[in-house]
Amino acid sequence: MSVQISVEGMDRLRKALQRLPERARKYVSEEMYWLAVEALEVARSLAPVRTGYLRSTIHWVEDANANADEGGYWLVATAPYARYQEFGTRYIRARLFMTAAWWHVMQESRRLMRKVLDRILEEGSS
Repeated sequence: MSVQISVEGMDRLRKALQRLPERARKYVSEEMYWLAVEALEVARSLAPVRTGYLRSTIHWVEDANANADEGGYWLVATAPYARYQEFGTRYIRARLFMTAAWWHVMQESRRLMRKVLDRILEEGSS
C-alpha cells in the first residue's frame, strides 16, 4: 500500500536520451540524481508528522528498467497509510506531499536541461 507516482511519456524521454552523446547522458544522469535528492527532501519536509513514521518511509529507489547511464528514480512512501495522507479521505484533507515533490521535479527539470546544455556548450567551446 505505498504511494507511487508515475509519469507518462517516459519512453519517449528515454529514446531521446539514448540519441544524446554519451557525455550528455552522463551529465543528465548526474543531474537526475540530484533532482531525486531534492524531491526526497521536498516530500519529507511536507509530509505530515505525528510520530515521524510516514516521513521515515519516504525514499527513492533506482528504476530497474533504466539503463545505468540514463538514471531513473522512483519516489515512494511505504507507510500503509501514506495514500490516505496524500489523497485524503472524507475525514482528513489531502496533504499532497508526494505530488508537491513531483511538481518540484517538473519545474526543476527545465533548470536541469539548461545546466546540461550549458556544460556541453562550455566543453565544446574550450
